[in-house]
Amino acid sequence: MSVVYSDLKAVEIVAGIRSREWKAEDVMKHFLQQAKEANDATNCVTEFLTEEALDAARDFDQRLSDGETYNEKDFPLLGLPISVKDIMHIKGHATVCGYKRNIGKKVDEDSVCIRLLRECGAIPFCKTTVCQFCMTFESSNPITGTTKNPFNPLYSSGGSTSGEAPLIKLKGSVLGVGSDIGGSLRVPAHFCGIYTLKPTSPRIPKLGQHSNNQGQEMVKASIGPMANCVEDLELFMRSLLDKECWKFDPSRIPVPYRPFSVDKKLHVGYLVSDGIFPATPACQRAVMETINALSADGHTVKPFSFKGFDRIRLVGQATLLADCLSGGLSKLDGEGVDPTISRIVRGMQLPNWTKSAMATVLQYGLGQTLLAETISNSRVRSVAELWVVLVERQEILAEFNKQWELDGLDVLVLPPVAFPAFQHGQIDRISGGVAYSFLANVFDLPAGVIPVTQVDPKLDTLDPLTWYDDQFGPGFNPQWPQKFLYSAYDATAMAGLPVGVQVLGRSFEDEKVLAVMKVIEALLNKRKSTDV
Repeated sequence: MSVVYSDLKAVEIVAGIRSREWKAEDVMKHFLQQAKEANDATNCVTEFLTEEALDAARDFDQRLSDGETYNEKDFPLLGLPISVKDIMHIKGHATVCGYKRNIGKKVDEDSVCIRLLRECGAIPFCKTTVCQFCMTFESSNPITGTTKNPFNPLYSSGGSTSGEAPLIKLKGSVLGVGSDIGGSLRVPAHFCGIYTLKPTSPRIPKLGQHSNNQGQEMVKASIGPMANCVEDLELFMRSLLDKECWKFDPSRIPVPYRPFSVDKKLHVGYLVSDGIFPATPACQRAVMETINALSADGHTVKPFSFKGFDRIRLVGQATLLADCLSGGLSKLDGEGVDPTISRIVRGMQLPNWTKSAMATVLQYGLGQTLLAETISNSRVRSVAELWVVLVERQEILAEFNKQWELDGLDVLVLPPVAFPAFQHGQIDRISGGVAYSFLANVFDLPAGVIPVTQVDPKLDTLDPLTWYDDQFGPGFNPQWPQKFLYSAYDATAMAGLPVGVQVLGRSFEDEKVLAVMKVIEALLNKRKSTDV
């Protein structure tokens, strides 16, 4: 009986190639075929590196046949096909990243991350799609078109690591590499039902990759893995950090991989509401199912009462979009702005004085404080104004850390964002519920995502007649952004879409986050086996 390699973990595939139980070429052919089928279904791949990937696999096979040894320490990813988000340079190929001007511009060398993955024995075999500007949760750009959710083609696969998540979910790749500056790994994983880790930023090298907002360092981007299990996320992190990857990127901090074992019961905080945009019912249920599983296993769980999420959303917006997308727009070469985000872009590009006038009318004339605050906050800032925002960020972080210490937490469990996957073109309606993902980026904390459940109309219906009273108290009058977000949520139409949870840790405690994710993964898998 032939082996279905895509049903295996990355660690199992590598072990089979190393022992010569399987040929690297056969493994590569299998994933190339699987990836082509996944691409046919979701439009998730920008380029297949077919011939060079097969040549590299054959070379490993020949060397192994000739008696060459590839020890596990130096080659932890031996012969493993790996998919790559199209922001990373691969020698001899263009990094298009959704821009017409980049088509056909082959780069001269690999990014540092790709170089180190090759040194670990991995073989890049395809590049995957991104959303335009790599700055939203949409999954479309004018060059490659729309990437579809693997569960429902009418819905987004998330962004900006738009192609990796459906590719991995459909078993076209067993391990992929993406990036995250506002949820760009975690949201696609949540939308598509896979696993990911956004590491603490200075750990995994990002030198030698395309950036749509080069020079923006107030919110740190992270390079991280996506997979179908926590063990393979660990494999990625351990492999690169054991190569002392900081030696090849001067912006990285030399912290080696530090294995962490959960040898005692955990203290886990949780939340389902940021106080302004409570998570939708399906996302709340995913958090509570996770928390209940931990509690039943003897771990201590308690609500996390931090009150600064409204400020996190505004600080994240002010810093990450301080140029109001001018940098990304300057790179356009006739392709235009993707229709899915055109309204947001037009709004961002309004002059500061227009935004101020609009905010004044909204707040004082219409009583729409939330929308006024968002519009006023989305303005081009001077250096002095940015310094004020950064001071506020430090103040919020101090408050966050104080609450964390008071609660004695190991990790925090919360929704990745306030909603499951949304229909294409609805990003401007749901953008208010992003504080849950911004938290990890604004404070540069490690955070992973685990798939937990699927939207169930019987359990997850949102009744607007009772929802606001339940969440905010009797007589609450929702403002427009809240109405926009919750009107985009339809548990019946979304039935079957994946729902995950986010596991957040403290800075540089990436290994601890992974260890806790393994505990949760085991508990959820045990629950699923007993439900069958």
